[in-house]
Amino acid sequence: MKFILLILFLGLMVYACKNPFEDITIKTKDAISSSAIRMKYFNANTNDTETLPPDMTIKILGADADKIVNSVGGSKITYSKEGLLGVAVSPNYLGRPLKFSVVAEAHNYYTSIREFIITDQRNFDFFQPLYKKEKLPTGVAITQQAAIADNKGLTSSLAVKVNSNTETISWNIQNGTTMKDQFIQNVSGKITTLLTYYDGNTKNNVPNAYTLYDAKDRNGKTLKPFDFHNFCFFQTEIFNENYQKVDSLSNSVNITIELNDKNVHSNGEKIKVGDKIMFWGYLGGVWRQIAEYPVKINDRGKFEITAQIVKMGYYTLGEMFPVCETGPNLIVKSDFHDCDIYYLAKLIDAAKGTDLGSFFMNVNDGAKTSLAGRRANVAYLQVFDFNSEYGGVSSKPIYQSAPFDLCSEKLIEVKFPIPQPQPISLEVVVQCPIGKTLDESDFPAEMYTQYRLSGSDANSWKDLFKLTRTNRKLITNKLQLGKKYILRSTTNPSQGWPFLQKDTTISQTKYVVKLNGEQYCK
Repeated sequence: MKFILLILFLGLMVYACKNPFEDITIKTKDAISSSAIRMKYFNANTNDTETLPPDMTIKILGADADKIVNSVGGSKITYSKEGLLGVAVSPNYLGRPLKFSVVAEAHNYYTSIREFIITDQRNFDFFQPLYKKEKLPTGVAITQQAAIADNKGLTSSLAVKVNSNTETISWNIQNGTTMKDQFIQNVSGKITTLLTYYDGNTKNNVPNAYTLYDAKDRNGKTLKPFDFHNFCFFQTEIFNENYQKVDSLSNSVNITIELNDKNVHSNGEKIKVGDKIMFWGYLGGVWRQIAEYPVKINDRGKFEITAQIVKMGYYTLGEMFPVCETGPNLIVKSDFHDCDIYYLAKLIDAAKGTDLGSFFMNVNDGAKTSLAGRRANVAYLQVFDFNSEYGGVSSKPIYQSAPFDLCSEKLIEVKFPIPQPQPISLEVVVQCPIGKTLDESDFPAEMYTQYRLSGSDANSWKDLFKLTRTNRKLITNKLQLGKKYILRSTTNPSQGWPFLQKDTTISQTKYVVKLNGEQYCK
């Protein structure tokens, strides 16, 4: 990977005519663009002022850990102050598959272990929540317990229980149970077990927990699309002091779920003894039906279900609430073109007037939005002069459709009556001496820029644009004339944001940055 010369053009926006960095060049390196992984670590409790542990450490472990480099090919693995970690398979190594783990640890946080098997050149992006022991998010409960295992398995039986405000989950593993990782290697030594409970309001911490299109029945057949009607989610994890993570157990173990008395079935009926509820596992990257289990009464007089598992992962007790396999398509009629902000839309129950869900939609002329995968109902659409970047009026719609069936395949024309906000354009022009042409290979492959309003929260950065060596012109509606912003830029977010422009007032609609680019010409 060769070095490139970068002139900080973002800061030039406010100087359009004069380049204050005219004699300054900054050496940077392009990020590796294949078999790359970006992981965004964050405190799962968004109400906590501590957005990221101050003392987090990262370890790369496993059989192929020595073939993993940072995002620009170096050996030092670290993360940005925003919690973004960038790693990649070394471009010097072409063998596949590769197996490794990324471990994140911090004082007073539960350990995070993410395992990888890289089989090709694809890139991956992940959000990785971290759970602070003393300040868990509302709706999440975690119990951690220690044990010892030798080559013959657990040396003593293990009972783990997690109590939430509504449900209780118990996990019992018998002594002698042996454990294997995903590579069929025994896991022994000092064992840590984690049992995590998630209520229905914390689905964003559970993989694919909303509308499901690829779930499997007990015979492996793909089910029709549905929403989960959940009673609870939970996750089981076991690892040893070497961060070797358990994938499966030699014997099935009992999981007992004590249900909230107020739970009802998907049809609205109250739970009663003898009812059967489906138990699901997130296995092989999809949700799969495992078995139906009957509701019983325990010695505390509570409803209870006992299930069996042998694999570690995410599980749920849940019923299927059918959704429409097809649905209406919205097509926009507006004066908007190339607009990069989105406007608030709501679906309203036509009979009850209740909110069925909101989303931000593309309002460029001709843009289409599918409403497939929603629960059967008759609704109407409202659109508001309220956008994803700087808000607006969300109390009074500027457009309302006639009622329509959410399972129909109707094409619905959405008229968006307001004018498009004034766009701001930026173009970087490189001037070469007569007889020479631009050599784009010396430009950064990518240049990312974020923004926030001056005086806003220091963590409220939003993506503004991404320029590339072949696309150095852009138009955005995210910035407003007369407003003052803080801007930052980088060629690689996982390496930090070295370029900062404070208190920039947007005073014109077009910025042309002209670079005397002899060093970029050939």
